[in-house]
This record gives sequence, C-alpha cells and structure tokens, in this order.
Amino acid sequence: MMFNCSDKLKLKIDNQKEELSALYKTADTVPQMLDIKKFTQTLNSRHEEIFSIVMHNGKPFIITIELDYSSIHNGLLSCISFYGYIVESSSLLYRDNDLYAQIKYNNLHTKMDSVFLIDNTGHSRNQGYGSLMMKAFLAYIRRLRVKKVNGELAWVDTKDPRHEKLLHHFYKKFGFEILPNNQIQLNIE
Repeated sequence: MMFNCSDKLKLKIDNQKEELSALYKTADTVPQMLDIKKFTQTLNSRHEEIFSIVMHNGKPFIITIELDYSSIHNGLLSCISFYGYIVESSSLLYRDNDLYAQIKYNNLHTKMDSVFLIDNTGHSRNQGYGSLMMKAFLAYIRRLRVKKVNGELAWVDTKDPRHEKLLHHFYKKFGFEILPNNQIQLNIE
C-alpha cells in the first residue's frame, strides 16, 4: 500500500494528537495525585523550591532546588542543592536523591568559572531517578551559562570495580569525560 503526501501528513497529525492526549492525561493526573499546596509549604520551610515535577515509573517525582549565597563575597551564589522526592501516595513524600554542587568564580569573583559537583547520591538504584536529577542539574547549569562542570568520584563509590564501571557509564551518558584518579569533567558548549 502506498501513501501519498496527504495520507502521510494525516497519519503524522493523528499520531501527534494521540501523543498530546496522553500528555494531557498525565498532566491532569499529577495535580490529582499531589496536594501541591501541602508539599510546597513543607518544602518552603526547608528553603527549597520546586524545580520540576515528572511522572516516572507511574509516580510523581518532585525535584527541588535550594540555593546558598556567600556571606563573604557580596552574596554571590555559592552552592546549589537539588533534592529528589518520590511520591508514594497523596500523603507520603520522601527524599530519595541529593545532588550538591559548589560554584567556582574567577579570581576577581566577577564571573562564574565552573561548577564542582560535590556529591550525587540516591537510595533507589537503577530506577532512573539519578538521571532525572542530572538532567535537572545540567539544565540549571546551562541557564547560569557556566561552561565547565567537574568533580571527583568518591573512593567509597569506586572501590568495587563493578560499581565504578556503572558510575563511569552514568557520567559518560551525560557527556562527562572520565579523567585519571576518577576525576570527571564536562565542558558545556
């Protein structure tokens, strides 16, 4: 059976309508599952703000951000913390992932030079939550127009060669280069 251009276009439009319909259903499901006002009050008491809410593995996953500012260097942004919360039910929210990074400035403290990834932890392994956190982190870093992210994989995480290999795979997936002594580096264009 051969399709002409109008048939292909109609098929493409129908597929896009189905995708949009699925997205709308998901978008409607999230607010129904969450008591956003209650969670926002809880998070604000911790000085966190919601960065994004993603449906993942059939549950909402809330990513929050907390910014710390330097008291020494004229209130410049000094640390970024991302927290990932898994929502089990409308009343149960628990923190599963943490990602911490420190901002490095040039010598005059006039421009962000790089970001040092201090720690990236999660309790639920191989569930995709770490990837969601890293995507959020990198999206935020790009907004800051920082050109380099570096860090060091902790000895405790790399003492098992199998776990070290998984970590290397994880960071390479996001474009990081693995350097000697488990240093990691990402140049952002």
